[in-house]
Amino acid sequence: MLEGEFGKHGGLVIDDTSAHTGNWCKITITESAAFTTLTIGGYTGTITGITFSANTKIRGDITAITLASGSCIANTA
Repeated sequence: MLEGEFGKHGGLVIDDTSAHTGNWCKITITESAAFTTLTIGGYTGTITGITFSANTKIRGDITAITLASGSCIANTA
């Protein structure tokens, strides 16, 4: 996971409200963002309605991302 943490496996810039699935280890918020879907292995609960400020980092076994607003970079695991 450490190599993915630093972007050595690439990533995906997400700046739309489409559903994205994959295998990511970190999300960096690049523009204030809120999610409609964020699936992280081992975590339960919901984060809808929470707006994350730019430069916030979310780490974990991330497999699904749908933004309600904003943009982020998802680093491939």
